[in-house]
Amino acid sequence: MALFKRGDDLPTLLRRVDARDWKDVAEKKVILDALAACGDLRGEDYVRMLLSADGDVARFAIEGVAKAKTPRLADDLLEALHRTPSARWRPIVMALHRLPGDVLAARLDRMIDAKRTEHRAAAVEVIAGHPTPRHMAHLLRRALKDAEEAIRVRAVHVLGQDGRAPEIRPLLTELIASEDEPMRHAAIEALARDPDPSLIEPFFELLPNQPPRLQDLMLRGLRRMLGQTTGHLDRVLECILPILSAEDKKLREAAAALLTAMPDKLLVLRRFLQYAKGLAFWLRDRAFGAIASVADDIVEAILALLDDEDPDVVVGAVFMAGESRDARLFEGLKLLLARDWDWWVKLPAMELLARFAERGVTPVLLDKLADEDLRTAALAALGRRAEHGTLPHVLPFLAHERRGLRRTALAALEGYKDPAVIPPLVEFIRRDRDGECRIVALEILDGLGAEGVAAAAALREEAKAIAPDAGPVTLELVRREIE
Repeated sequence: MALFKRGDDLPTLLRRVDARDWKDVAEKKVILDALAACGDLRGEDYVRMLLSADGDVARFAIEGVAKAKTPRLADDLLEALHRTPSARWRPIVMALHRLPGDVLAARLDRMIDAKRTEHRAAAVEVIAGHPTPRHMAHLLRRALKDAEEAIRVRAVHVLGQDGRAPEIRPLLTELIASEDEPMRHAAIEALARDPDPSLIEPFFELLPNQPPRLQDLMLRGLRRMLGQTTGHLDRVLECILPILSAEDKKLREAAAALLTAMPDKLLVLRRFLQYAKGLAFWLRDRAFGAIASVADDIVEAILALLDDEDPDVVVGAVFMAGESRDARLFEGLKLLLARDWDWWVKLPAMELLARFAERGVTPVLLDKLADEDLRTAALAALGRRAEHGTLPHVLPFLAHERRGLRRTALAALEGYKDPAVIPPLVEFIRRDRDGECRIVALEILDGLGAEGVAAAAALREEAKAIAPDAGPVTLELVRREIE
């Protein structure tokens, strides 16, 4: 029989395959079918086809290996592996795994302990091509003790391909404590792809000392795991909460992100606030700063905590709210101020409320001017906002009997930058008995444009006329003479 009027003998067919001598896909298929019918291909024939640049030819060879009966085929393929650049190993490895398992295992058992490094490396790569490397875990354990670092690390990577297997997981977990840094890193990387609750403590213990790339892998894995359950909440929080006040800012923010990855954010954040009460102030600031990095992701939980029954939790929620400008928090803070809380709970809430741009803030501040405990804060907040319509509510406090409130009122007036405050300030300077307050008022006048500067100059001249020998004029000294 002839194939396209050419000889159909085995050597001719092989030469045509080597030369890619076909016009189209259909003719290529005819040639390969004819090769399959010939049978009795040698190992070297399979190797040439496995290394062919044509995918159909390589696949034909892989399938052919599975059917071949050539006794030395395994040895031929392994020898080809040794002399072939590793970048081209894949089809050979795939073919090797089509051989009977006992045939391949016997040869790998010898190769894994071979004197030549390339033979041991090839053995590990062949195992890597196995669909379930755990079946060759006994060989990989030996590779973990290889003198070559690259082989040891590659063996860890191969174990990681089957990392969920019960016979592999403990081995990888043991390796994350290895003194061999490259192996340790490889084991962490393998486990980080799919961590389980048993890794919570060791991962958090290792986390601060790993390179950034590994930290990111570990944190991503932990976030995936923690986002699926709250069943390990206590264990997780015992690990995460101390990291929120660690020196490393990146780790603090990562720990905060892990908290928000958990399903029950309200429960988690409440526990955080209770924990933060026991920290030194500077550690507490660090922890709240970390939470600030995720504040916009936890607004609903913060709103619920603003309505909590524990005053310490409520104050902590206010501090967390301070790092977000979500409009929903405005209503939450207003409701908090309407509740029957002590001043130390309401004060930070009101100071935060004043930062919001909503029009409803001003009526709340004006209302709190009647509250003795919150009056000072309300007055200061009105000055920071410096809305023209609120000036008449601030001016009366220039005559208040408490010096502290008069000083707060002066500071508030400085924020208005309004010529309307010049006459009240002049009157205050002439009337008030506190020299320090008068000096502050004079400095505010100097900052109110030409009209304010003129008023301040007139007051200084007035002071000189009253006490011409007083030297450099200080209104405090002048007033003592007048009084």
